[in-house]
Parts: sequence; structure tokens; C-alpha cells
Amino acid sequence: MKMPNASITIGGQTYELPAVTTEQYLEYCDVREPIAERELYTRKDFYAMADQLVKLYGNQFTRAELLGAEGLKPGEVIVQFSMIETVLLNQVNDSITGMKENFTAGT
Repeated sequence: MKMPNASITIGGQTYELPAVTTEQYLEYCDVREPIAERELYTRKDFYAMADQLVKLYGNQFTRAELLGAEGLKPGEVIVQFSMIETVLLNQVNDSITGMKENFTAGT
């Protein structure tokens, strides 16, 4: 299952975020948690965010492509990295809505 509204466009090519596995999410958390504790990002943090995006998107593009002239601007990299949580929360909300629809009042 693909995640809704999750894509990155690099050099005119749009890449869709594939389903995120639990293992991938845990690795994402390992990268996100120390970064979230800082007010300013270091070069290492920024590369870690970019590398994690490459992995989450299934290596459909490289870090060089993501950060290159045809890639994302710095703010876009940060937004895309942060957006992973929102995408997963939307998936949870959609699943809950689907479950609720299976139950009707009075049955």
C-alpha cells in the first residue's frame, strides 16, 4: 500500500513513497530523535535526513540527486523528512476510519 500524499519530485521525475515497514520506521526514529533535540541542524544531521529519505523512498534516487541542483531546496528536505510522521499518522487515521465504518449503530 502506498502512503497518501507522499512524493518527491527531483529533476521533473516524481517518486512515490512506498509502504514503510516497521524496521524502516524504527531506523527513521533513530535518525529523527537526536535531530529533534537540536535547535539548529548540523551538516551531519542534514545528510542523515537526506540519507533516510533515500532509504524510505526505496533508493529510487540518490543523495546526490536529492541534494543536487535539480533536487530539493534545504527547507524542502527538512519538510519532507518531518512529513514522514504525518504520512504515517494519516495512514493510522484512515485505518481507524475504515474500522469504524465496519460497525454501525444498533448492530
